[in-house]
Amino acid sequence: MKGLRKHRRLFLVGSVGYSLVEIGWRRRTHWTMAAAGGLCFSLLYSLCGKMAGRSRWEKSVAGSTMITGVEFLAGCLMNRRLGWGV
Repeated sequence: MKGLRKHRRLFLVGSVGYSLVEIGWRRRTHWTMAAAGGLCFSLLYSLCGKMAGRSRWEKSVAGSTMITGVEFLAGCLMNRRLGWGV
């Protein structure tokens, strides 16, 4: 239960943080991008724990690959499949 609570908090921080960055940069965002930001932040936390002992370079490559994958899948689902134009 403690781990689930931590991941919920991480999701919330990532969701709000990503939304604020996107609003600051693009002047707009979409709720699905907040969800993607929260998911990425939570997954990064898990990934960092699993990669303890690895170099910063390896962690960076793994994290950026994971974030790119989440963004790509979200874009394919929202834009191509559902036609939302996010």
